[in-house]
Amino acid sequence: PQFYLSEQDAGSFANQDNEYTFLVGGGMNLYHKIFASENHNNYGFYMSYGLAYNFFSLDYFDYSGEISKSAHGTIHKMGGDLILGYNTIEVFSLDFYAGLGTRYSLMDAGGADTDRFNDSWLGYNYSGNLMHLGIRLGIQL
Repeated sequence: PQFYLSEQDAGSFANQDNEYTFLVGGGMNLYHKIFASENHNNYGFYMSYGLAYNFFSLDYFDYSGEISKSAHGTIHKMGGDLILGYNTIEVFSLDFYAGLGTRYSLMDAGGADTDRFNDSWLGYNYSGNLMHLGIRLGIQL
């Protein structure tokens, strides 16, 4: 699960298309993990696939022509992932992974610019393909 909460000054952003004053959101990823070992231990090489969903509610300034006005938008982002990785388990879990994913976003901004926040794969409203690369740390329960 994910939770997002942020309040920003408009001048603190490097890119004007990503400016917002308030953001709240959440998300969930649901994955199925298949381990390569036949003894079904929860460590070693694995393949994982699954679905992702995020919701964001943002307040921002809409720069239409010469005036700027306050605007509100909601974003629904969904997609799928395919991940390969290696997981070690002792007392602590160390998971190295890489993979590919795709996202499709729908922004409702009351008829205004619905392509806002979609300037790169880091944007909240990004639609397109992406790459996963990371390390996860955990504790075995």
